[in-house]
Amino acid sequence: MLKKRILNLSKKLDGFTITKKGNFTKRKDGYFVSLSNNSTLEINDRILNRVIKQSEELEAPYIGMWHNEGRYYLDVSIHTKNIDEAFSIAKTFKQKAIFECSTMSELFV
Repeated sequence: MLKKRILNLSKKLDGFTITKKGNFTKRKDGYFVSLSNNSTLEINDRILNRVIKQSEELEAPYIGMWHNEGRYYLDVSIHTKNIDEAFSIAKTFKQKAIFECSTMSELFV
């Protein structure tokens, strides 16, 4: 069910963040931080299985996707209200940026 939801949303939207139950998040404050790096030219069963498995292994409650310059990026992520914690987690997981919910923008690490 989750794989189908991600696949359907990826065909309609340039980006999204959903819960592991497939619902859109309602976060308007704080920061999303990715715990993974998954880049692909197409979304298929292999990449979806990997992302869902990572989400379970890392106990990450969110899955995000965005499309940029012909590539899809799928991440498992967490949410924090503390910017210092967000940047610290991002550095630990070698991320280039975090996502600020209030401005709907990236903040580079």
